[in-house]
Amino acid sequence: MHRRRWKIVLGVVLLGSVGGVALWWMMRDVPPVSSTIEPNATRSRMLLGLAGRQTAKIPAVDIRLTRLLNLADQEIGRGYKAEAREALSFAGQTLMSKDAASLDEQARISGWVSVSELSRQAGDKSAASAACDGAVVALRGIEDPARRCEYVVGVCNELQYLKGKSFAASLLDEAGAWTRSIDSVSRRREAVTGFASALFNLDDYAAGERMIGREQDPAWGADTLTQLANMAQPASGGTVFAVSAPAMRIDAGLAGSVPAAAGPTPSQSQVMLGKNADYRATFGKEVSYRYVFQNQSRPQTDGAKR
Repeated sequence: MHRRRWKIVLGVVLLGSVGGVALWWMMRDVPPVSSTIEPNATRSRMLLGLAGRQTAKIPAVDIRLTRLLNLADQEIGRGYKAEAREALSFAGQTLMSKDAASLDEQARISGWVSVSELSRQAGDKSAASAACDGAVVALRGIEDPARRCEYVVGVCNELQYLKGKSFAASLLDEAGAWTRSIDSVSRRREAVTGFASALFNLDDYAAGERMIGREQDPAWGADTLTQLANMAQPASGGTVFAVSAPAMRIDAGLAGSVPAAAGPTPSQSQVMLGKNADYRATFGKEVSYRYVFQNQSRPQTDGAKR
């Protein structure tokens, strides 16, 4: 009896010793609990996803939208496309909410364009298409046709890269009627020339000619088309003649290309729609993500301008 009891005791001691050694072996490389976050790629990815869900709960719609877009951009840059798509989904829900009415028209249209741009980069073409449609709806929803003209080229730029030249040309052609609401003759002709240039860059010469003809001034139309033809003529070095079209200011310093992966970033009345254009006009407002929202922390309700 005593011998059996000692065997049991000895077995328990041996098991405890073996268990202790095994536990020590497994824990020998485990760091102590720390309140300082430790580097770990998976952990970083998880935390960014959680940050997106918290951001979606921010009451202020302008701050919520801006942070969601910037968070998605950061996630795309790190290759976390699933998390980026979730953040962009929250951004789209924000733009569809009644709270979005507090955003000014530029921020609202740019919000949709930005979701479309970033969704393309995140590999979600269906979400990009829905967002681009949202931008067109927001554009048409502006009551004053003259104000709509300010955002046409920027929206068409994203429309071209997502759906093709014909869709962009169709919206530009539609916008021709809106130019009649611009009271200033010089300003109206800037819009007409900018829209016509964009249509020519899209190889839609019939729509471009109709656009020029809206001014019902053949002499002005002939002069404008001649100037645009001179600008389209490559010099021997492959550059573009920097001459000014009537009622249209061209800044040669704005010329240049943007990485094709994201598509060109709309510039003020960027009439560079189409791969052959090397200049941009100064009609219109910016609506691209990189201009309006990227790295911004201030509210957008007072106008998205830098």
